[in-house]
Amino acid sequence: CGVKHMKVFTMSGSNLNGKKGSYLKTVGNVAMCSVAYVNNGQLVTGAQDGGLIKWNGSSAAKPIKQHTDAIWSIENGAQGSNTFITGGNDGKIIVWNAQFSVTAKIDMKAKVKFSAGIRSIDVKNDGNLLVGTRGSDVLEVTANGDVTRTIVQGHF
Repeated sequence: CGVKHMKVFTMSGSNLNGKKGSYLKTVGNVAMCSVAYVNNGQLVTGAQDGGLIKWNGSSAAKPIKQHTDAIWSIENGAQGSNTFITGGNDGKIIVWNAQFSVTAKIDMKAKVKFSAGIRSIDVKNDGNLLVGTRGSDVLEVTANGDVTRTIVQGHF
């Protein structure tokens, strides 16, 4: 995925077949910034305008807008939770359920000194999140948004 393109691949024996994704009519001319398979195989992408897009094969559904800026990170939730998490350049971490409804929002802007844009998220075995920001901070955050420790403090 990227600017004006998305390609969905399928395996056919030992061959990999790609099909161009169709999204300009439903999503518009925006770049895809992140991609992941969530909730047992549902393909989703995060767009530069903050839209979360579900895919059915190579066709995009209408974006779901909860972020106000690019979605840079999409990660499955804690094992067995049937949730997934998005992180955006708007400094927000959003937890989604299998029906694509928001179950929690964490605003990181007040928790870091520099740019709070979320660049990466990883879910630890205990359910806490490791969060990397545009300002070079790496933090451990609980599901309710408390920062339990600063692993790296940024200097951006």
